[in-house]
Amino acid sequence: MSNVRTRLAELSSEEIEHFLGEVPRLCLEGGQLNKLCRLLTDFDFIEAKINHPKFGVQALIEDYDLIDGAELLSHPEYDLETVKALELIQGALRLSAHILIQDTKQVAEQFWGRLQCFQVPKIQAILEQAKQSKTLWFRPLTLSFTPPGGRLLRTLAGHCGSVKAILVTPDSKRVISGSSDCTLKVWDLKTGKELHTLTGHSNSVYALTVTPDGKRVISGSSDSTLKVWNLETGEELHTLTGHRASVNALTVTPDGKQVISGSSDSTLKVWNLETGEELHTLTGHTASVNALTVTPDGKRVISGSYDCTLKVWNLETAEELFTFNRHLSSVIAVFITPDGKRVLSVSSNNNLKVWDLETRKELSSVTYRGDRVSAVTVTRDGLRVIFCSSDNTLKAWNPDTTEELISLKDHSAPVNAIAVTPDGLRVISGSRDKTLKVWNLETRKELSTLTGHSAPVNTVAITPDGLRVISGLSDNTLKVWNLQTREEVSTLSGHSAPVNAVAITPDGLRVISGSSDNTLIVQKLRTRQGVFSFITNLIKIGQMFTSYVHSAPVNAVAITPDGLQVIFGSSDNTLKVWNFLTMGEKLFPFDAQQDSSNAVVTYKSKQRISSSLDISENSSQTLVQSGLMFHFRIGLLKKTLTIWYLVTEKKREKLTLNPRDGTTMTSDFRWAIYFSENKNLIVQDMNTGEEVSSLSSFYPGKNKYLFLDSNGKLFIDFCHEILPEIEPDNNEFHNTTLRNEHPVTEHKSVAQSHQDSINAVAVASNGSQVISGSSDCTLKVWNLETGEQLFTLTGHRHSVCTVTVTPDCKLAISGSSDCTLKVWNLETGEQLFTLTGHSASVNAVTVTPNGKYVISAANDNTLIIWNLDSRKAIASFTGESPFSCCAVAPDGWTIVAGDSSGRVHFLRLEGMEA
Repeated sequence: MSNVRTRLAELSSEEIEHFLGEVPRLCLEGGQLNKLCRLLTDFDFIEAKINHPKFGVQALIEDYDLIDGAELLSHPEYDLETVKALELIQGALRLSAHILIQDTKQVAEQFWGRLQCFQVPKIQAILEQAKQSKTLWFRPLTLSFTPPGGRLLRTLAGHCGSVKAILVTPDSKRVISGSSDCTLKVWDLKTGKELHTLTGHSNSVYALTVTPDGKRVISGSSDSTLKVWNLETGEELHTLTGHRASVNALTVTPDGKQVISGSSDSTLKVWNLETGEELHTLTGHTASVNALTVTPDGKRVISGSYDCTLKVWNLETAEELFTFNRHLSSVIAVFITPDGKRVLSVSSNNNLKVWDLETRKELSSVTYRGDRVSAVTVTRDGLRVIFCSSDNTLKAWNPDTTEELISLKDHSAPVNAIAVTPDGLRVISGSRDKTLKVWNLETRKELSTLTGHSAPVNTVAITPDGLRVISGLSDNTLKVWNLQTREEVSTLSGHSAPVNAVAITPDGLRVISGSSDNTLIVQKLRTRQGVFSFITNLIKIGQMFTSYVHSAPVNAVAITPDGLQVIFGSSDNTLKVWNFLTMGEKLFPFDAQQDSSNAVVTYKSKQRISSSLDISENSSQTLVQSGLMFHFRIGLLKKTLTIWYLVTEKKREKLTLNPRDGTTMTSDFRWAIYFSENKNLIVQDMNTGEEVSSLSSFYPGKNKYLFLDSNGKLFIDFCHEILPEIEPDNNEFHNTTLRNEHPVTEHKSVAQSHQDSINAVAVASNGSQVISGSSDCTLKVWNLETGEQLFTLTGHRHSVCTVTVTPDCKLAISGSSDCTLKVWNLETGEQLFTLTGHSASVNAVTVTPNGKYVISAANDNTLIIWNLDSRKAIASFTGESPFSCCAVAPDGWTIVAGDSSGRVHFLRLEGMEA
């Protein structure tokens, strides 16, 4: 316990208020810089002032402004380290302010998440003091948040919806934002304080502009209206009606007397700002008007439209003067140089053009090779174009050299709007993550690299030995982390869409990932080598036998404790259970002949197969048969099949097939079965190439697939309508060769009772039950042996997003988009109690190994740990982005969580050991 904490404990409430509020100023006035520095580097003082109802984080931030770094260095007892420590602490407080305003108990978590990378003695001392001040809490083990000293200065949080528009007042003191929550907010740019919330629109606010005197702000909305507001009082002065669709763009004439609006109704309107009267309607565009700017003399307005053109209009006569029409995509931004001679326009295909207003010619054109641009602004000097991209970043670009000057990424969702302060030193961005961020354009300091991905983290899992973490994310990859060092070990790829679910086998050797590409992939963790893949668009074989993948994204994967079965949940509303051991063992990469299309391996066989086209192909298809996978491409004429011996790597003689549709093989690869061009069902000996059977009357002229079951019976799928089994009438063929001794999988059950997408799957540790959670708001409990449905658990009001089971198999805990967790009795199906505390969708739940605590991750940017006995939240951790997933290590106190910004948070539950 520090001296400050001891002293505060001895003071009355009035004396505490005086100490926290007045002592810093009195120290400065009395020349006691040493005492002031000690206070401002004392965690107990910092925490006490933040938690005092009269002060808070902003008052504390202003205490650091009392100290002039240059003056401090003039005293011999101070050095650069002291100045640096004070700057870092203030910077961390400024970056954390939006979180500490909502939860004043998060000071220690924020300091550990932002400052632990700085090896400054006073910083390390304050971190240790913060650690000692907490009992049960989430301590970041790595840099979890943006550290101070970089370009990001502050985050403004308060909107309930996506930020759609931003502007800065001419005096650079205030920021105004418009949102999909139908409101405008006015912010103090220095302190980050929300000054006003302006309400009145009935739909999203898409456009903002301010009068030159900074006294009035005008907003445009998708409710088709404009509103004029008094910026000092927040009072609504006028509502301007006349547009027939959303108002997308606004600009004010330099004299402040008129406002021009651009709309999705393809028109511009000119309004008198004093009276609210409509003066002109400018028609000529054939699509939505997205961008507007006025020349410095106030005589002309330039508009940009979805019709790929810019138009120049005379404001006095409402006449269209001329059109620039060389863009190939929608014009999303228009700017004019201060001298009024050049126009800059940016289109949705990232093309920037510079036009001469006098000669009406295009001067230059350059295209940025990056992600799609969603909003653009230009600094007053015209030397930097700043745009936001669909990958959640802001970039500053030199339009003359096409050089990328700055890349800023701290939002957790795409950025919709940006504005630059008149001095060109700061840029403010607004995002779908409901926040605004203030950036310093001049800072050139290099910061520590944050642990994380370049895309949202959708799922995390920890190996049974607690040594590795696997995270799956939206850039289609998985990453393997060393849990002890918190360093990235490797990246696993293979999916063609976001990875939604990850499960690790009990031996810790393999990872199974499920994806939005409808597939699952099994990979070895140690060798990073693909074991096998479940490929989309495989054969369809009805209820009893089904394909290795779902017909929709795979959202959840779970493995039984014995490692023998894997369960998949999908957006196709089904839950499928497979025998894991018989899926396959290894994918052998090899280079076949130049014209081959793909290669596959028979299960536990000595052959690998490639298909090759004699002519150009026009489509492809992959089929699965019990015991092998066979891929071929459908061409215009005949196809060829090449067989390889795996041991000798010698190529067997080519055998020619002439399939029209549907091909399958027996497990010993002796017989091929397919429909021929003449619509007969052909059985072909793959050793000799001889046709041993030709059956007619089975082909109705539609696409179909073939499948052999484990008893050698043939199933035919005609456009997914399963016909009764067909036994070929060749006795030798039926009795001896259609025998499947090594099925690729044993499909034990298909659960199709859910009415909507299955989002979560959990297996009880005794291996007897599977619990599935669905968007139909229910959970279902299944007997894993029989596939029988035991219970349907109802109570959630919205989608069930996640489910887990306690180690004793007695309880299931579910999380929902209704913001709650529910605890269920697995023996009776009874709902025991509900845990409330989150304010947004609960995306993940996990139970500590002792079964006493549950950790939940939610879209409200928080992790919460709950005591199941007391049914209360006992600790929380607030991040900067929605948490999408979390996992607890076998030690019971190491937590890994992933968020939508792409960061992987490594946390320690301090106090759990006790």
